[in-house]
Amino acid sequence: MESSRVVGLVSHDNVRRPESETTHKKKKKSTYQFYYWSSRRTSLQCYITITLGLPNLLQFTSAVEHYGGVIWIPYMLCIVMIGLPLVIAELALTHYINKEMIQAYEMSPLGLGVFINSLFATFCLTSFIHLFMVNSLSVTCEMEWGPQHNMDTIKSECLQLNGSAKDYCLSAAIQERQEANHMQFQNEWIPYVISTILSFCTFMVNRKGAASLQKYTIILVVVPYFCSGILLILLITLSDATNVMRRCFIVDWPLITDPVIWSICFQRAINGFSIANLGLTFASIHGDFHNDIMVDVVLCFLTQLLGTFIFSFIILGLTGVYNRGLKVLPLSEDFPDFMTLCYWLLHGLLTLPQPVGLWTFFFVTAIMVIAFGELCFMFAAVCDAVISLIPKLRNNTFSVKLFFALAFYLMGIGMISVSIMRLPSLDSSFVTIALLYSLTVFWVYNYQRVCADYQFLMGYKPSVFLQFSWAISPLLLTALLLLTITHEEPFDPMRNNSVLLFGIHVVIYLVIGLVQMLILKKNKENVNIFRANKNWGPADPLLKKSRLIFNSRVITEEHIYRQKLYKRQLAKPYDITNQNIVQMN
Repeated sequence: MESSRVVGLVSHDNVRRPESETTHKKKKKSTYQFYYWSSRRTSLQCYITITLGLPNLLQFTSAVEHYGGVIWIPYMLCIVMIGLPLVIAELALTHYINKEMIQAYEMSPLGLGVFINSLFATFCLTSFIHLFMVNSLSVTCEMEWGPQHNMDTIKSECLQLNGSAKDYCLSAAIQERQEANHMQFQNEWIPYVISTILSFCTFMVNRKGAASLQKYTIILVVVPYFCSGILLILLITLSDATNVMRRCFIVDWPLITDPVIWSICFQRAINGFSIANLGLTFASIHGDFHNDIMVDVVLCFLTQLLGTFIFSFIILGLTGVYNRGLKVLPLSEDFPDFMTLCYWLLHGLLTLPQPVGLWTFFFVTAIMVIAFGELCFMFAAVCDAVISLIPKLRNNTFSVKLFFALAFYLMGIGMISVSIMRLPSLDSSFVTIALLYSLTVFWVYNYQRVCADYQFLMGYKPSVFLQFSWAISPLLLTALLLLTITHEEPFDPMRNNSVLLFGIHVVIYLVIGLVQMLILKKNKENVNIFRANKNWGPADPLLKKSRLIFNSRVITEEHIYRQKLYKRQLAKPYDITNQNIVQMN
């Protein structure tokens, strides 16, 4: 076995195989090295990474300082029941997305709904977490504007961005927590800058696609863990940090019922996972561009700059920055005011007192870059899913991608669901959404079906804990999100937009469920072939042999093998014989 193994991967030689596969292996020893993601070492590393990530430590200390040791109870529950299952699921799915491999939904069509919804859920969670922090500054200002209102005045109540009294502006209300909010605002850009740098570095290192899986795995797992350890040592050695560490051992049990604690824990549990997934996103969409390395990098950079502004109205419209913060683009309008957005960014950069203006510029720009990265990921997944389901479109992929690009731009996610979500009242909306979400999760995420799909993706049967977590984590997400956005200010003015986010998620769930029902009715034979057996993987021996190879040296041979494999009609079981397997080899 090679010494340069991928971190967290173990050999498939220890995997329990069916007798037929074992016998065949004795007759003809394979030259390939099979790997799968271990649920022990890799899960532990990812678990440590998302709990002790660099951005998490920068903000977790303040929570410990205010609430003491009681913060550990909800924090560990959120990590174990939400963070760990999401990381395992994303790792299993992400390795099938690269263009040098066959997509997961071609091997397991029933995983298509889970895959697309995973992208959309990540997109929603990323935009939600990065804009709906506990100390959010997105409040409205409608008072008369005058020269006396500025940051130099102690009693000022608004931070001027555009100098207009008629428009809303992003402002910091001067209240009892002004200083804390202002410091929080100053530090909020740090996770976004780190996310952007990490994603760009991952993209550059992964310029060869799956061949450098080993490198970006180290970046996403080892480097954050190492940096977190160094930062933790530095924090312990500081005087203020020492007092914070002492607070960790002081438990005030009545605070366990404080909803703010649970909201903070939820944010810390998801924030690290979102940042790690961004790097995988950039690495996965690498194959969408030109093969040349330099052209690839330039096109990726220019596309991000242009596409960020094109798609930013979706994110900003959903989160209420447009209709509540800046009022540049109300949700009732059909197209984004591109020039106004550019003007606001430059105007805020030049007119705000420095370094607040510079921080604000990078803060908003980083949010839009992150949002665009997730949208690119979702866009590529939707296009590839449609092309995979309709073979006639494989010869005209450019038209398919052009159609979905225009559809994404003209319709917009927020525009479609505004009329739907404003039908019920605000209070009943939360109840309706929670019920619909729970029902659709168990409808789309069919328990046995998902476990069988992940059993194939991971290469071994999921543990009872993971099976239980995949079933219960969506409900915990719903409860914690609703608790986060409803407990008190400053979330009151943003409830409508939060309801909109959940409504979109539910609508997507329902659509995915309907599509899967149609697939089951039209392609029952194909679906039966792809179903997993009790031991391991799909029932079809060809697919069982076509396990994903993580060894970069043979990835090209594996890809050619799969191309030959999928040219055949798997719907005819009598064509699938051991003789055909020998011929293809």
